[in-house]
Amino acid sequence: MALINGDSQTVLYAPDDLTVPAAVLNGLSRAQQQVRVRHWECYRLLADNLWLALPPSLTAAGDEIHFLKNQLKWIEGRDALSGLMTRSAWYSDRADMTHDHYLVAYVRITNLSKITEQFGTRSGDIVLQTMGGRLALLCDGQSAARVGNDAFHWRTPLPGDLTEWFDTAYSLLAQPAHLEFGTSEIECTLGVALGPEHGKTIEVLSQHAEMACISAEKRGLPYLVFDRAIVESNRRQAIIARSCEHAFTRGELEVHYQPQIDLSAQRPLSAEALIRWTHPELGSISPLEFLPTFERHGLIERLTEFVLETGIRDWQTLDMHPLNLSINLPPHLVTESFCEKIVKRCASHDFPCSSLTLELTEQRLPQLAGAISLLRSMQQHGFRIAIDDFGVGQSSLARIGQIQFDELKIDRSLVIVSEAANNQPTVIKSIVSLARALNMKVVAEGVETQQQLDMLNEIGCDRIQGYLFARPMPFCELRTLLQAG
Repeated sequence: MALINGDSQTVLYAPDDLTVPAAVLNGLSRAQQQVRVRHWECYRLLADNLWLALPPSLTAAGDEIHFLKNQLKWIEGRDALSGLMTRSAWYSDRADMTHDHYLVAYVRITNLSKITEQFGTRSGDIVLQTMGGRLALLCDGQSAARVGNDAFHWRTPLPGDLTEWFDTAYSLLAQPAHLEFGTSEIECTLGVALGPEHGKTIEVLSQHAEMACISAEKRGLPYLVFDRAIVESNRRQAIIARSCEHAFTRGELEVHYQPQIDLSAQRPLSAEALIRWTHPELGSISPLEFLPTFERHGLIERLTEFVLETGIRDWQTLDMHPLNLSINLPPHLVTESFCEKIVKRCASHDFPCSSLTLELTEQRLPQLAGAISLLRSMQQHGFRIAIDDFGVGQSSLARIGQIQFDELKIDRSLVIVSEAANNQPTVIKSIVSLARALNMKVVAEGVETQQQLDMLNEIGCDRIQGYLFARPMPFCELRTLLQAG
């Protein structure tokens, strides 16, 4: 007996491993509901053109009915495309749960949608069939399932060397797939949960394996073993997602300021406004942790307006200590409507545009290709435009010259590397020379040691920003710092 998909002529796994005659494969392309090929009875069972081929030994009507009922039940748990179990069959199957120690794995083909968009649905199907075959090899054709459009589960006894198993499994799954037009790379991410350490049921282990896979994707890793810290991280993210909108109305958000020290004047001439969130349950939350959630919920514009409004109001009380104010401006907010909001907000508070610097992250400069004229218009109003975190992106000199920045902020990673380079900070020297040629002021971020300060002073940086002088602080502490001189 064998189960065959009539469209792709793919032989699915069957309990008895009988060989299918070639004539049966050829005969299944016919449209008849039942055909007889070399004494085999072929029945069309489902609307997706899945066929059941019966050997001639099953001739008695009673035997055939009983056989068909059993096989129909079995086939309902099989994915017709990959030949593996379906999601429901995966959770109900306990065939190999007798092992005391085993692993449950979850793999997702991360570029499946891209392959389908570029080369068509048929190519995507071939990739899924290929992955199904490879997973069948990893678990001897047993206990593997397609549980999503681009995702699979499988389980196997726990190997002696988990690292070696990971390397073997990933190298097999990530091999290129042979399509009708050639080959295509397969990009995938793998997550694993270990039983019974990470759970005692297939449901719990499957969930934990999927969580490990998701965490690996976020970290840019090819694979990852489940860890309890992942659960805590997900719990925190769930709380952050529920609370982000309420943070505005409950007064949990606050703007802190980190001074920038002018090396010539030896005093603060500017300060960067930085958002902070103190949650009633989670306490102080890092912006690196909550900003992606705000972005997913469409709250970045509201957050930027909050920082701008708070900064301007605070700055109005610094008449005796005039400072330039810097705020971060996300690239997607470089629009006519939002830039108009900035202009109007400054005008309504009699805040001079020349006292506000808008910082744009270097890594996202390609998104600003169509907004160069708008940025120049903002400069004509008096605003200063800075390129932030310079040195970690891949900006071309042409793009930097087109936008005509007023300031260039060297990323802290370059400051650290240059300090460790035995007093040969070639990269920073080159950046400062570039900035000078383009009439830009240079600010070095993340300055934490006296050695870094001496190096940057010798090179010719205009300003520094970092923990060596001051951490980001509430406005009341900034006022005290300025009053102390």
